Amino acid sequence: MRQSIPIYLAILVGSLTGCGGPEDVEMPVPQVFVQEAKMIEYRPVGSFNARLESRNEVQLTALVSGELQAIHFEEGKVVNAGDPLFDIDPSSYAANVAAADADRIRAKSTLDNNQKTLNRALALIDDGYISQSEFDQIESDVNSAAAQLRSAEANLQRAQVDLDHASIKAATTGRMSRSNFNVGEVVGPESGPLATLIGGNMMDVIFQISEAAWYRAARNGLPDVSLYDVADVELVFNDGDVFSEVGYIDYIANRVNESTATVEVRATVPNPNDILRPGQFVTARLTLKEPQSALVVPQAAVQVDQRGTYVLAVREDNMVTRVNIVTGQRLAENVVIEEGLEEGALVIINGIHRVRAGQTVSAKIAGQEQNDDI
Repeated sequence: MRQSIPIYLAILVGSLTGCGGPEDVEMPVPQVFVQEAKMIEYRPVGSFNARLESRNEVQLTALVSGELQAIHFEEGKVVNAGDPLFDIDPSSYAANVAAADADRIRAKSTLDNNQKTLNRALALIDDGYISQSEFDQIESDVNSAAAQLRSAEANLQRAQVDLDHASIKAATTGRMSRSNFNVGEVVGPESGPLATLIGGNMMDVIFQISEAAWYRAARNGLPDVSLYDVADVELVFNDGDVFSEVGYIDYIANRVNESTATVEVRATVPNPNDILRPGQFVTARLTLKEPQSALVVPQAAVQVDQRGTYVLAVREDNMVTRVNIVTGQRLAENVVIEEGLEEGALVIINGIHRVRAGQTVSAKIAGQEQNDDI
């Protein structure tokens, strides 16, 4: 029992001291540094995963059947428009042309003879030397011969087209793939592509933008301007290098993809040195050509918790308030605020972790002497 006396004495002394001492000391108002949310002009930049496609990709397919007699190109090399690429055995098609031409000559001869007979009949019928029915028959023979000539000419033209198709030529200047067939194999319309020709010095860049991004662009009047004037398009390779040529948007899909909630966009980029290849994956970096107005705050002011992204702002009565925001692009040390904040709002950038919403603070504009230990 004696060991408990000091404890009671300590409690008693503490109670007497608390009762007889001065009033509780008021805690100082926390000091924070703030900065105004301000409007600036900037060119928004967006990056998108993209794939490259050739606008002038030609699948070379045999339009007639026959033995492949010759391949005239080097695989992987550039060919010029009009260069011969494949030869299919033309012998049967040349024979068809000769036969069709003979039929044309025969039909032409028949028409000429019938026309002469009609010319003589025109003189005879007026004098009554031939009957009207005989004249009508002669005239009918002329019309029939003319029809036969037209049919023969059409057959000749068709045979000539088949003969021309036996020689496959490059439709444009471009780079050849490997050949899918060897000399001596039989090819035809059902054989599939003989090879692929990638032509032109422009490359298509295909990427997707979110439905929300499209809505914001549409709301700002994007459909009403020339697509060429929307943005500069740069290509960034996987190693971080930026392609030397700059392209432009030339197509935006007319509907939203229901499965991905995205809108397809196509840009065109010059490819003068044939560096870009179809199927390649790059990052498409878009920089709007026209400057946009945006509200920005320092990155240091932006906080994130389970409730979302926010800043702590100081009201005119020095009360701290939480403001939930939607952020956009980061610009150096600033962040674009798309929703939630108004121009001129004072946001805390230093001392933010020592205060909470609803607390009164002493705010100073950033740039004045700051004490990092506040």
